[in-house]
Amino acid sequence: MPFVRSSSQLPGGSVQQRELFAFALYRVLEAVLLVTLAFVPDHLGLLSEVDTGLLRGASLAYLALSLLLLWLSGRPQVNLQVQGGWGLAADIALAAAVLAAQQGLDAAIGLLLLFNISIGSLIVGPRLAIALALLAAGAVFGEFALSTLAGRDDRPLVEPAMFAVCYLAGAAFSQFLRRELARSEALADERGSEIAQLAELNELVIRRMRTGVLVVDAQHRVRLFNEAAWALLGATGEAKTLHDLHPPLDALLRRWRATGEVQPRSLRIGSDGPELLPRFAATGVREELFLAFLDDARIYSGRAEELT
Repeated sequence: MPFVRSSSQLPGGSVQQRELFAFALYRVLEAVLLVTLAFVPDHLGLLSEVDTGLLRGASLAYLALSLLLLWLSGRPQVNLQVQGGWGLAADIALAAAVLAAQQGLDAAIGLLLLFNISIGSLIVGPRLAIALALLAAGAVFGEFALSTLAGRDDRPLVEPAMFAVCYLAGAAFSQFLRRELARSEALADERGSEIAQLAELNELVIRRMRTGVLVVDAQHRVRLFNEAAWALLGATGEAKTLHDLHPPLDALLRRWRATGEVQPRSLRIGSDGPELLPRFAATGVREELFLAFLDDARIYSGRAEELT
């Protein structure tokens, strides 16, 4: 499969693939912002105590890896769990490197990592999600410990502890949402299958009815018909509109639509054909549809004779 440039090009029904593509695209945006920040001139004073080499190297490596993950997300043959896991591992590694390389963006980097872990946990399995959340917590605590021992960090312990708890809570909550979404999707698929089976059954019943049934739209284009209708009207070949199929019936339907006539008059097919009793009904939700029911008058005459 060629490289996919947008999620709309991915195969239909590949929901997780589209989610992974969107997440990979967001990760590239993060990487571009970090690279831009890393190459901002020092005299602007945006960051303090910056290890320029480490910050720029980590940002460029993250950008390259993000572009690779974006490319892989457009290839469905690559395992989604592997892509999601490696992507979150790259996020955690970058967060640890950026936290060690500068002072001043610790809270922002922690929040970005929280968002990535929460979103990524919707894609990966529960064990991997919790393991990566624990790894992120360990990275934050490790960087805090090293900075504190080196005398470069005066933050209270509660800040990394709060982020660690949030990482675990975010991963757990995302896994709960993942299970609920999977359950809802399975239920929707089941309901869709049932509806398709019922539609097929209804179509079979309509086609087997002795009463002729025609369905036309607002422009009187024929949308559905059964064998009885085709036989009663003596139709041959193909007809796209009701007028092409049977002009008198088309005229009766137009009169019914205009006047709301409850009992349209009977209709004779040809000089020696059967006499039909047409009945009309309107239906449709997304578009206006009209049903024409065609009964053979001879059936009613035979029943009347039987009763007498």
